[in-house]
Amino acid sequence: MKRRDWNLMKRPHPFIFKPSSVLIAGGITFIILFALNPFNAASLNLMNRLLFALFSGSIASTCVWLVVAGLKWGFPRWTAPEKWTVGKEILLIISVVLVIALMHFLWFSFQSSHAHVLELFLMVVFRTLLISILPIICLVLYEQYHHRTQQLKRALEISKFIRSMQHERNVEAGNSLQDTKQSHDTAQIWFSNENEKPVCQLYLSNIQFIKAEGNYIEVFFLNEQNILKKNLIRNKLSYATSILPAQDFWRVHRSFIVQLNHVEKVIGNARNLELIMKTSQITVPVSRSKANDLLSYLSNRSRSAQIAPNRTEGQ
Repeated sequence: MKRRDWNLMKRPHPFIFKPSSVLIAGGITFIILFALNPFNAASLNLMNRLLFALFSGSIASTCVWLVVAGLKWGFPRWTAPEKWTVGKEILLIISVVLVIALMHFLWFSFQSSHAHVLELFLMVVFRTLLISILPIICLVLYEQYHHRTQQLKRALEISKFIRSMQHERNVEAGNSLQDTKQSHDTAQIWFSNENEKPVCQLYLSNIQFIKAEGNYIEVFFLNEQNILKKNLIRNKLSYATSILPAQDFWRVHRSFIVQLNHVEKVIGNARNLELIMKTSQITVPVSRSKANDLLSYLSNRSRSAQIAPNRTEGQ
């Protein structure tokens, strides 16, 4: 396999599986078997042919659920959404098709004890592969469309909450401008290396994001000329998480921490969400699990900000 092909197989891919996936696979299989009769069930009357198609569709749905559930239960790390790739998606599809073919082979073997085993097996596998093409295409297109729609909706919600948070911060800064100026010199933080030796001191308000790079972290910040710079520090990202204020800095990916006040907008596609940073226009990825946590955090924060004034008025 060429290196380019191998890189394609390792490309990140969303792990998409919903209850509707099971119904779609079984439903399309039922329609194909009943309408096209690929297993030569013409000798059956209409009712028996309907039952045959219904039973085969049920086998398809059950196999999809069993394979996915079995992989997630037996290999939780391998099936983790953060590690899911195009290659794994293809392997999952092949596994489902083979299990469906095996189940049909066992069913036909039980019904036709005089059939040649090898011929029956090859016939069932070949026709199952042909039948599976359309359901797989429909299922992939549906899941991609549904996932992309959900991603766009999530991106819009996160963008709305971040803009609201930034607006509240600007209002607070405007109401206490004098206090902000007096505390400007103290709003700094020291970054140390893994030996706890101080390396650099930065204003918290200037830090845009922090990226893990091997045994180092890269701290990206805006200088006095509003130009993006970075400091390379030998330490772990978990260290940066521990020293930064949690209300402003969020770990959106296993390799990234961002300051939410520096996020300009959120965009989404079928693969993941991405943050566009202000001024620098750098794109920072948001992992699938972190996106849900971030949305929940921002939603709760926005709800708390709306409730607080009402409590004050009632006092």
